[in-house]
Amino acid sequence: MGNGTGDNVVEEKVDVTTCYFNRTDKKYYTEKTGKKPPVFTDELIEELISVTEKIEKIFGKFCDIEFAVKDDEIFILQSRPITTLGSSSPLILDNSNIVESYPNISLPLTISFVKEAYSGVFRGLAERVIKDKKITDRYNETYYNMTGSANGRVYYKLSNWYTVLSFLPFHKKIIPIWQDMMGVTSAPRESDFVRLNPLKRMATCFNIICEAFSVRKNMDKLNSDFSETEKYFRENFRNNIALDGIKNLYNEVSNKVLSVWDVTLLNDLYAFIFTGLLKLAVKKSGVSDYEKKANDFISGISNIESMKPIRAMIKLADFDREMLADLNASETAEELYEKLEKYHLFREFFFEYISLYGDRSPEELKLETVTFRENPLFLIKKICEISSDEEIFENTKKSLLSNEEEIKKDIFGGIKKCRKRIKFFSEKASVGIMNREVSRLNRTRIYGMVRSMFLRAGEIFYEDKKITEKRDVFYLTKEEIFNGNPDEFINLIEKRKEDYKSFYTLPAFSRLIFADKEFDKKTKSVERISKAVSDEKVFFGTPSSAGIVKGEAVVVKDACNPPDTKGKIIVAKMTDPGWVFLLSNSKGIISEKGSLLSHTAIISRELKIPAVVGVKDAFDLIKDGDIIELDGNTGTIKICGKE
Repeated sequence: MGNGTGDNVVEEKVDVTTCYFNRTDKKYYTEKTGKKPPVFTDELIEELISVTEKIEKIFGKFCDIEFAVKDDEIFILQSRPITTLGSSSPLILDNSNIVESYPNISLPLTISFVKEAYSGVFRGLAERVIKDKKITDRYNETYYNMTGSANGRVYYKLSNWYTVLSFLPFHKKIIPIWQDMMGVTSAPRESDFVRLNPLKRMATCFNIICEAFSVRKNMDKLNSDFSETEKYFRENFRNNIALDGIKNLYNEVSNKVLSVWDVTLLNDLYAFIFTGLLKLAVKKSGVSDYEKKANDFISGISNIESMKPIRAMIKLADFDREMLADLNASETAEELYEKLEKYHLFREFFFEYISLYGDRSPEELKLETVTFRENPLFLIKKICEISSDEEIFENTKKSLLSNEEEIKKDIFGGIKKCRKRIKFFSEKASVGIMNREVSRLNRTRIYGMVRSMFLRAGEIFYEDKKITEKRDVFYLTKEEIFNGNPDEFINLIEKRKEDYKSFYTLPAFSRLIFADKEFDKKTKSVERISKAVSDEKVFFGTPSSAGIVKGEAVVVKDACNPPDTKGKIIVAKMTDPGWVFLLSNSKGIISEKGSLLSHTAIISRELKIPAVVGVKDAFDLIKDGDIIELDGNTGTIKICGKE
């Protein structure tokens, strides 16, 4: 949009303002070029969007529309369908669920490692289910493209997920359950499905039934084998390891893990299906609050793995306050280590914590994240933060560390039908959820090993003056680090840093659709990004942890540098496993993303704090300081006013 006639705009003779609108999120941003581009109000932009949608509906296709604006009145000059965008199979990038693991911007090393990891795991799944190399080899390109990226953000390539899921028997029944648990809303296309002949489909059905009966046994074996893999890594990784040694160790660990990790996908499916069946059975039982009841059945899972780090941290925070304050005053890791020599018992527990849980932190699956293992000063700060409010700390300690046997309420109260079925489904779902959390903590440790190896590679390149800073290694891909030309790294990294400056200014859309391959949108002048606006004071989402609470809202934009969340209700776009430390001190949690088996839901249930997930536009509509009432039984959120 520019001043003057259309030919001047097309020929770039005038300064222009460009508006990009995302149809899924119903949000837009504007970009300007030149010194005096036209300024458009939000009302005018929204009216233009409305007009273009009406025109598209008339033609039934994407349209090229020419318009003029005078005194805020829109005049449509001409419109014609766009025929060059005709694609029967567009590429759909969707961040449902994966945004929990990779929120906001991820650097190139993370993106390249994620792609390789998903490729190996899904190929393993296909081989396990089909057991026919000719067929599985046919879809190598599909496995390698389970994830994609645009503008520095990680997405699922949805059509490829549907392709792999369609290997499963009864996939048309399974996929809707999978979508519900993952938070995916769109339906698959028929063209995404794999067609197997009846004989092969029967063989696949037999294979998956055998695997279903073996999931628990295979998960136990995986957990046992993983301990051996981690031990092997610790024995072979040295602070002075050379680049060739890193490459060999990386390949060895990768082969050990990826060759068996696909069983976690079957366990996830196991958990999804039985949780979905549990919800249906509870609903059919006739209880009015069936969602709350379903949550009750999968709450309080004994010794769930995700809770172990916070329990261990609470024990550290229960040491002498003066000692903790002394340690917290340390300005460097070296100073901290010196002071720890005075406190032998705490020192022992402190380093044990780092050994077991040092890789658990917000955004822990982004390799560029600085974890407790890399910087133990962060751990001391977090320990002191947890113990700073004595009342909240004592309540949390009592809740999580009490040895008293909790009096179990009769969760079957009010249920007269389907009791045996509900009991069976809830037991199966709980086992699946428990194993899912074990594998997720182990996955965190895998990323910790990989992070350690690449940080060492960064040290080597920095010492050889091939990169400017050690952590610049995260702007390279895994392939470049092991097989690239180090003499080109500095220029390559500088270019990527410039690209990423652009990416940080762009909004994180939940879905992007491309006619062919994905690409990055580079810009230097994003003017403003639209936010959801509403006068409504009541919102709804998926209830995922029971309870009703009223308190002050705090919007968490950066989990690595969070605001004070103690005693407040957290509002977030999404959470990941590392958020357990933030959630433990809060009154409740509201998340835009998530489902019944997202980490927000699982951890909230174990912490016994109310949670509602899948609340559309909550991040924009709820402000810091709003007093809100959160009902985790019904999924209702009310804004009651300001503090």
